[in-house]
Amino acid sequence: MKMTVRGWSRDMGQKQLADFNLSDIPIASNGTAYPDRPTMYSSWRGVTVAWCQPMRYMGDYRMDIEFSRQDVLKLFRAKFGSELPASLIEEHGFTLSPELVKSVLKTVKLADLTLGELASMAATATEEASAAEKPVEPTLRERLAAKRAEAAAAEKPVEPAKVRPLLRRV
Repeated sequence: MKMTVRGWSRDMGQKQLADFNLSDIPIASNGTAYPDRPTMYSSWRGVTVAWCQPMRYMGDYRMDIEFSRQDVLKLFRAKFGSELPASLIEEHGFTLSPELVKSVLKTVKLADLTLGELASMAATATEEASAAEKPVEPTLRERLAAKRAEAAAAEKPVEPAKVRPLLRRV
C-alpha cells in the first residue's frame, strides 16, 4: 500500500506519506494503532490499516492510495476470511472458473453420499433444468405489436374485437 499526497492549488510534486507491504502486516483483533508499526483490523464497517506518524503538511492536498493485487487480496481475506460462503459469491456476482469447478468436483466422493443425498441433488438439477426450459409468455405489448404486424402484412386494420381478448388475459 502506497499513500502519497500532491498539492491541490500549488502543486510542488508528489510526497510519499507511507509505503507498507500489507502482506507483512498481521491482522489484529482490536483497533489499536502503535507508533512503531502499522496494524490491520477488521470491523463491521470494513478493513482498517492504522499507523502513527508525524504530519507537517499544511494546505489542501490530493490524497492517493495505491493498492497492489496482493494488498487487495489481503484486505479481502481480512474482511471475509479464507472460506467463501455461497451467498457472498451469488450476491456480488462472482463466478467460479472451470478449473475451480473441476478441482471441487474431484473432492466429491460418491461412495460417501447416501441415496437420499444423491436423489435430492438429481431433483435439484432437474428442477433447475425445467425452470430454464419454460417458455416465456409474451407481454401484452408484444402480443399487440405482433397483431399489428400481422394486420400491416395483410393490409387490414386490426379489429377491436380481436384486441379485446388480448386485454382480458392481462
